[in-house]
Amino acid sequence: MTRVPAIDSQLGRVAVNTVAHCGNTTRGQYAFTLIATDVFAGWTVNRAIKNEAARWVAEAMAEITGQFTYPIHHVRCDNGSDFLSEPVTAWADTQDFTMTRSRLCHSNDSPFAEQKNGDILRRTTFTYRHDTDTDLALLRELWPLVNLRKNLFRTTKEAISYRVTKTDRHMRAYDIPRTPADRVKDAGILISPTPRAPGPGGSLPKRGLGRADQAHPPHPRRTHPPGHHQDLLPRGTIISRAL
Repeated sequence: MTRVPAIDSQLGRVAVNTVAHCGNTTRGQYAFTLIATDVFAGWTVNRAIKNEAARWVAEAMAEITGQFTYPIHHVRCDNGSDFLSEPVTAWADTQDFTMTRSRLCHSNDSPFAEQKNGDILRRTTFTYRHDTDTDLALLRELWPLVNLRKNLFRTTKEAISYRVTKTDRHMRAYDIPRTPADRVKDAGILISPTPRAPGPGGSLPKRGLGRADQAHPPHPRRTHPPGHHQDLLPRGTIISRAL
């Protein structure tokens, strides 16, 4: 029996992908959804963007990475021009994590992000075409609600080992099904929900995890001893950030 590598059981390894809402034709302009999912915990955040232009992808990446409740140390994308672009690269250079891409001609290098395309996106928005400003606004209202349901209430199971039987059949052993929120809480690594002071004009400054936001340094990591139980959602914290 072979154990799953320990690196696959760590929080902070995020896979990203973009999905088109083009319907039956790719003509014209239509909305996209950027999906970011943690490889281990399954914590998933979606963000609707106007099109696949690099400027919108970079803006969505910056917003999505700030919505994870724990530090990110690795982001993996595919070889699409939406990610391999100057705006995204320039933004990634200012962050505290490593960003890598899939191998050329290996479409299965990001199975976790690809799996979310059907499990979350297509089951929610189906294969309809969304190409108007109204559609984009509705998608941006929809995804935070879908994210809350997926991360707080839908359980997942992770492979912990695998083996090959005498009949050449691949068998996997899984852990106990848990929600992504439970996996994050059990890991004991959370971002402290420190209140933020209003900025100029009474607006709250954006919370950043990297060097891009020098005016507001990242919140310190908080590690709890084994067996310590702490609520993942302090009242009015994560839900307000997701919405």
